Order: sequence, then structure tokens, then C-alpha cells
Amino acid sequence: MNDKDVLQKRVEEALASLDTVQRAQANPFLYTRIAAKLEQEEHSAWFIAARWLTRPWVTVAAVLVVLFMNAAVLLPQSEADVAVQDDTQQLATEYTMASTADETLYSLTNEEQP
Repeated sequence: MNDKDVLQKRVEEALASLDTVQRAQANPFLYTRIAAKLEQEEHSAWFIAARWLTRPWVTVAAVLVVLFMNAAVLLPQSEADVAVQDDTQQLATEYTMASTADETLYSLTNEEQP
């Protein structure tokens, strides 16, 4: 029974402490400080960079640059491909390496002997 009395007394003390609670008072200049801080952040470098990068014409330009770069890499360039193939064929004949898939990796025949 003693535990119930102690528990009841603590509950009553807790409820009685709520009677003295007052509404929290904010600093009267709090709103002006918050407004000044928000205004200050608008002119920071990160805010200006983010505002500039989120403009529609910047995003469209960035997408177009990426597409053109992909097209330049992926589309065949006929003159460059021919030059690379000619160099590869010249190296293959010079070092008697296999130039096609049908040949072996290295030529085992000696071309100087009959």
C-alpha cells in the first residue's frame, strides 16, 4: 500500500507543477532576425549558383552538350576508322601477326625458305 501512496503523491506533484507553467515568450526581435538571415542567404554564392543552374535554358544547353558529346563518340568517323585500319594492317604485315580472325596469332611459316 505504501508504494501506491508514493506513486499517487508523485502523480499529484507532477500535475501540480503544470499549474505554474506559463506560455513561452519569444524575443520580440526574433522575427526580424529570422527575416534578416533569410535575406542574407539569398545573396550567398551557393544561392546565386543554384538559381543560375536551375534556369531552363541552362539545363537544356547542358543536355544538348551531353547528347552532342555522346553522338561524337558513338557515331563512326569514316576517315579516322580507315586510317586506324590501315595502320593495323601495316603493323600486322610488318610483324607477320594475324590480321584476321581466320589466321593464327603469329605466322609460323618462314617466308624466306622455299
